[in-house]
Amino acid sequence: GAKVYGKLGRTNLAVLDVQTGDSNGLAGQNFLAARMTQDIFDESKIGWIFTHGSPTGAKNSLAGMDFQYSTSKFLGRKNLMLAAWGAYNWNEKTEGRHHGFGFRADYPNDLWNVQTTYAYYGEALDPGMGYMMRKGIQTGYVRLAFQPRPAPGGGLDRLVRQFYFSGSADHYWKLDGSLETKRLQFQPFGFRTESGEYLSFEINRNRDVLPYDFEVADGVVLKAGDYGFTSYQLQLNTAVHRTWSFEGQYEFGSFYSGHYDNVSLGLTVKIDGYVNLSFDTNFVKGRLPEGNFSENVFQLKADFFLSPDLGFMNYVQYDDISRSLGWNARLRWQIKPGNEVY
Repeated sequence: GAKVYGKLGRTNLAVLDVQTGDSNGLAGQNFLAARMTQDIFDESKIGWIFTHGSPTGAKNSLAGMDFQYSTSKFLGRKNLMLAAWGAYNWNEKTEGRHHGFGFRADYPNDLWNVQTTYAYYGEALDPGMGYMMRKGIQTGYVRLAFQPRPAPGGGLDRLVRQFYFSGSADHYWKLDGSLETKRLQFQPFGFRTESGEYLSFEINRNRDVLPYDFEVADGVVLKAGDYGFTSYQLQLNTAVHRTWSFEGQYEFGSFYSGHYDNVSLGLTVKIDGYVNLSFDTNFVKGRLPEGNFSENVFQLKADFFLSPDLGFMNYVQYDDISRSLGWNARLRWQIKPGNEVY
């Protein structure tokens, strides 16, 4: 294969072409992905993307364009981002719409943070390269966050750096307008201390309309139907600048026809800039009338640096469902900024 990427003036270009070999009865295929963006105005850009190829060898090409307008001078010194995209997919499907498009408007500022998105994905939009969570849907998302800082001199500012209160709504509809999934999220309480610690509490109200029976775990099958359930989440993170840092998250509550618990724990140790060790675990337990399930994942990241430009990174993961142990290792050498060898 071959890869070309870089920046010329205000133009960014990246092209990747790969030829695979025959494997497991599948003939080798050629894959091409190309992306270009052009910086415009002071902080905005316009771009296009093209992909060609499919693991099965079926005809599949996609072309798309996008535009993003960004400014840090809205109403004086506020941030604003407006974006739009569109794509068309040529494939062997003869029925359904092959196009997709979307819009986004964000107002990401310190006191108020507002996010809105809308996207449309046709039934026949099925790129041979890349990943789509769902096909043939419309999605809409809106989030409003109020993030005040304590007034200086009141005493509270010595302990708390910033408070966080937010609410969001995330919807997935079929193209005929019928609901697939709805999630309402509320954060009535959250704050970050002056030393960098973070604590929050969230409430999540979910509605999921299963169009067919769904196997949530081995041997545990949920019947098709309309499910509503509420979960709660506690999160605590210590400051990342410390030699030892901890992060923990506990989610509990109802889950479809029953209940579940989801615990995530992480511990990171930094040693004089030469060694970074991170150990993360995730424990999930579900208790449903259809059956119980348990899933546990363990991850270890071990990074070693001989210098800021030369490092050896390792990632190890094990889960008790597949009972497989995976290890990924990479040696990184930065010859100079922008030029790296892996």
